[in-house]
Amino acid sequence: ALSSAGKLLAWGLLRHGRCGIGKFDPEGAMDPKTGTRRHDKTVPTYPKEKGYEVSNRGQIKIVEDDPASWYLGTPTVLQGFKGVRVLKAAAGECHSAAITEDNKLFTWGVARHGRLGTKDDPSTLLSDPTDEEGMYRPDPKEVAVATETLPKLVACTSTATMFVASQMTATWQLRHQPPSKGKSMREMGASMYGMAAGRSIPPSRKGAEETGRGAR
Repeated sequence: ALSSAGKLLAWGLLRHGRCGIGKFDPEGAMDPKTGTRRHDKTVPTYPKEKGYEVSNRGQIKIVEDDPASWYLGTPTVLQGFKGVRVLKAAAGECHSAAITEDNKLFTWGVARHGRLGTKDDPSTLLSDPTDEEGMYRPDPKEVAVATETLPKLVACTSTATMFVASQMTATWQLRHQPPSKGKSMREMGASMYGMAAGRSIPPSRKGAEETGRGAR
């Protein structure tokens, strides 16, 4: 969910890092000596969904130890966007994406099939305890896009991420240009007019357009 203040909130199943709140699995790598998984005490404790098994006779048995069922029961703000407004967000089956007010694209969740677009080193990803191929990133990370591209809308399918972009407008370019040295306000105004009109001002006509005598 996206609040009016630009905060992104998530809740539900935490598996594969789809909620983007950071590491949630307190069980680390398997200990070869004991045959059990090490417990990371620095990870917050989240509730687990109870699993069920049905016997051939139709009897239902509750499975207490479900290693992939941690969940987030209440809407929680994603801390990965702390101090930055989120304008657009999309959720896929196992991954999500968001666009911030400064036109940056972020993704998190399952990394399989390159759907995150971040070229992650496998050693930096986490793995699902019941899915050896379920490598994932549990918190938002920026996706590198072309510098002249501004992400505007984003969508996620079950295995891919897409975004609609627009090129930088003249207004955006002018706002980010360093101050011109030695130029008068009239010269800067003429230059801005030419960029806004989508054309350059030929040197032979520059003086005429500055004073309003040139043909439009």
